[in-house]
Amino acid sequence: MYYKNRKHMAEIKQLDIRNLLQNDTYLIPIYQRNFAWEREEIRQLLEDISQTKGNYYLGTLVVSKNNNNQFEIIDGQQRHTTLSIINAVLKNKGYDAVKSRNLIFEAREKSGKIIDNLLINKDSYQKTKSVSIEDRGIYNILRAAQDIEDFFIEKFPKRE
Repeated sequence: MYYKNRKHMAEIKQLDIRNLLQNDTYLIPIYQRNFAWEREEIRQLLEDISQTKGNYYLGTLVVSKNNNNQFEIIDGQQRHTTLSIINAVLKNKGYDAVKSRNLIFEAREKSGKIIDNLLINKDSYQKTKSVSIEDRGIYNILRAAQDIEDFFIEKFPKRE
């Protein structure tokens, strides 16, 4: 994944997923929409990654560094959120995954807490799936986690 810092237009960096999820802090600003990726988009990403030999280009993450030393996401928040959810599911399936989230939702604190709950442990993950779905963003995150878990059960049944 690449990011471009608008304050320094020449600064373009290639990041692997672990670096993206582990280093720096990324902020999804208030004007960004709720997480909205559907099953088809998530499944396509997972299929593409699972079938790739070598590097896989995820797309561009456009950011601007703010006064709090955070990278405000201008473009790419759906991908970053999806990768954060995938990471949480993998962690709970016993894979070596990043242990905490570096993604802040400026106006949607519940979204961040849901991803935190997904990272904690399998019991918390199971409880999180039964949380009320009144908030569309929360519902979409929980649905995505279930879709990701279903994908791994289907593609890698022996890892259960």
